[in-house]
Amino acid sequence: MKDIGIVIFVICVSSVACSVVSCIAPQNGSKRILSMVLGVFIVCALIVPIKNAVSGFSLNIDDIKLNHSEIATADEILEKNVISEAERRLEKVLGVLLRENDIKFKGCKINLKSDKDTGINIDSIRIYLYKTEDIMKAERIVKSKFEVSPEIYRCKNENQ
Repeated sequence: MKDIGIVIFVICVSSVACSVVSCIAPQNGSKRILSMVLGVFIVCALIVPIKNAVSGFSLNIDDIKLNHSEIATADEILEKNVISEAERRLEKVLGVLLRENDIKFKGCKINLKSDKDTGINIDSIRIYLYKTEDIMKAERIVKSKFEVSPEIYRCKNENQ
């Protein structure tokens, strides 16, 4: 932004200076030569600040400071995608199990966590049921199939 101000200032000062010199110059043949010299002067006066502004612009990626704690490695991205896909598939399986046992539910959410020692483990299972009488049945199914105690929430009615 500072460089643009310099370019504009140089254009204005050069134009005023050239106008003053052009008015003072005699009206004979030397006026044409003087006009040509003044034109070259204006072009040079424009090129120098623009060249300086462009030369100060750098696309050097090494100068950019990166916060390495915010950059994910390919392994971390792959692990996150694997966990996300596994959660989605387990939720489908749980939905099928609940429907097979005539349990009406609004939804279910399975959260997995990754552990370097043991691999991927189920962190939590949440089930949103419509009927209070289905709670015990859903708990038995989840404990027997997933070996985890689910968090069960009751929804008011099936239309919500």
